Amino acid sequence: MAETLRELVVSLSLDSDNFSRNMRTINKQIKEAESTFLLAGAGVDNFEKTVGGLTSKLSMLESKLTQQNLAVEQYSRALVAANQKLEDSYARQEKMKTELAAARAEYERIGTQVTAASQKYQEYANTLGETDSATIMAKANLERLKEEHKAAADKVKLLEGQIKSNSKTLQNNADAIATTQANLNVAQAAIKTTESEIQKCNQALALAQTKWDEAGASIRESQSAIVSFGKQIQLAESRFKLASAGIKDL
Repeated sequence: MAETLRELVVSLSLDSDNFSRNMRTINKQIKEAESTFLLAGAGVDNFEKTVGGLTSKLSMLESKLTQQNLAVEQYSRALVAANQKLEDSYARQEKMKTELAAARAEYERIGTQVTAASQKYQEYANTLGETDSATIMAKANLERLKEEHKAAADKVKLLEGQIKSNSKTLQNNADAIATTQANLNVAQAAIKTTESEIQKCNQALALAQTKWDEAGASIRESQSAIVSFGKQIQLAESRFKLASAGIKDL
C-alpha cells in the first residue's frame, strides 16, 4: 500500500510545471533502482552472471528506462516552453522597436514645434514686449511644448532601455533553448544505451536459463541412470541369490 501511494505521489508530482523539482524526482528514482540492484548483489560473487542477478538487473534497467522516458518528456516540455519564451520575447522586441521609432518621430516633431514656438515667442517679446498678452500666450505655449518634448525624450530613453534589457532576455532564451536541446539529446542517447543494455541482459538471461535447463536435464538423466543402474544391481543380486539357492538344494 505504501509503495503504491508513493508511486501515485511521484506520478502526480511529475504532472506539475516545476521542471527542476521533477528532474530531481526522476534522478532520485533512478538512483533508488540502481541502489536496490547493488544491494541485491552485495556479497554475491558473479551476481550479474546468475539467473537471479540477471533478472534483478533487468528489473533495474526497465525501471531506469521508465524514468529516462519521463526525463525526455520533461526536457521536451521544457524545450517547448523555452521556444515559446523566445517567440514572446522576440515579438515584444519587435513591438518595442516599432514604438521606439514612433517615439523618436514624435520627439523630432515636437522638437520642431519647440523651435518654431521659441522663435515666435522671441518675435513677440522683441516687438510687443513681455507683458503683452500675445507674448504671454506664446511663452505659455513654448513652455507647454518644452514639457511635451521632455516627456517624449523620456519615453525614447525608456524604450531604448527596455529594448536593451529585452535583447539580453532574447539571448538568454536562445541559450536556454540550446542548453535544453543538448540535455534532451543526452537524455535520448541515455534511453538508447539503456535499451541496448536491456537487450543484452535479455539475451544473457535467456542463455543462462537455457544452460540452467540443460543442467537440470543432465541431472535428471544422471539420476535416471543411477536409478536404472541400481535396479540392474538389484536384479543381478536377486538372480545370484536364486542361483545360489538352487546350488544348495542339490
